[in-house]
Amino acid sequence: MRALDEALRALLNHWTYWESESQLQAMGRPALGRLLDSLEGKVNLWTGKTEMDGREYEDARQAAVAALAKANMAAVLRAFKTRGWSDIRIALSGIGRVPDRRVVPYLLAAYESKEPTHRLSAVNYLAGQRDERATDALLRALSDRSSDVRRAAINGLGEVGDARAIEPLRLVAKGGARSQSLAQWVEAAIVENETIESLRRLQVHVHPAGVHVVALGLGTHRRRQKDGARQVPLDSAARENERARQTVDHNDRYCSSVGSTT
Repeated sequence: MRALDEALRALLNHWTYWESESQLQAMGRPALGRLLDSLEGKVNLWTGKTEMDGREYEDARQAAVAALAKANMAAVLRAFKTRGWSDIRIALSGIGRVPDRRVVPYLLAAYESKEPTHRLSAVNYLAGQRDERATDALLRALSDRSSDVRRAAINGLGEVGDARAIEPLRLVAKGGARSQSLAQWVEAAIVENETIESLRRLQVHVHPAGVHVVALGLGTHRRRQKDGARQVPLDSAARENERARQTVDHNDRYCSSVGSTT
């Protein structure tokens, strides 16, 4: 147990996402149990001897929970339930960082909390879930009592790429944003959703050589040349989607999210 604790301290206090994730996953079930012990205050895994502050340490612990959940979500959820954790506590443990339909009910429970910080965390996590229930919650959060939650909902809806978000965001914009910065966030979220929806209609396929887009019924083709991507619009509909296709070059995240659904 002592050796395991020292190994976990070394990981958590010097957390680097990709390398630390694989090392933690290799430790398996014993590491999960000890990590949950630390979250329950039964063991201290923070050395306090690095440049990491308390907030960064908490972020590392959540990242560690997420790493183990990626490897075996069912086992992590069973461990939570065995320990009698509430749905809200489970939601805020870090598993919300993992896109998984099994996580969504816990995040929805956290969003129903009377505590604004719980709702804010839930909304931030829901933005990473590609699930209609998550989008529905984000749409409801546009009317939340907390301005922080409303702002997070606007930002989250800009990430989900769901066409249903466009009209409610337009209504928020028409209703008058209380600040210029908030108005800019609303506009950015609308543009992102419109762009992603355009890409979805185009059928985006992501592969190592670059981006390959075939427009349904439009007869357009984007291909990778030695001197970079070259656009070949063949009709007016393709030209109207030029902005959407250019976004692919600047934001691979869109390509990943859309490509995963095709």
